Amino acid sequence: MTHKAFTLIELLVVISIISLLSAIGVASLNSARSKARYAKAVADMKSMDTAVQLYYDANNAWPRDTNEATDRGAPTANPITSYMATWPTPPCAGWVYDYFFEFSWRKMVQVNLINASGVYINSYCIQVGDAPNNFCNIGSSKLITAVTNKAITCSEIAPII
Repeated sequence: MTHKAFTLIELLVVISIISLLSAIGVASLNSARSKARYAKAVADMKSMDTAVQLYYDANNAWPRDTNEATDRGAPTANPITSYMATWPTPPCAGWVYDYFFEFSWRKMVQVNLINASGVYINSYCIQVGDAPNNFCNIGSSKLITAVTNKAITCSEIAPII
């Protein structure tokens, strides 16, 4: 009497193939999530820029900076929140957005994404008035539009370039 069954080798080969395909799927998912975080951060920063511009149009003055530690991520203390549907939630837990202005010679608004350790991960720079055309390219390694792989990993402490 003969029994038909899979051999141990055949079972191990099938299990190995399934494991390999699962690992590839998880890696692809993580890559897609990192890219989604990047897209969200860019959209959030552009939304904050629009709110800052709307504030200026309504008040003929720029709102105060949020780069003081007490304001970071605190929408109730922030004058631009009335020009936004909601204050954006950063793509990673513990991270915050802030913005500041430099008008003495630079003529720019900068929106920043800051990680939980207080490290500036990425910035979105907006030139205003008669700013030099290349101002926002100074320190461009942290400009979010200059990130080459278009991804944000929450555990990073420096931008991926």
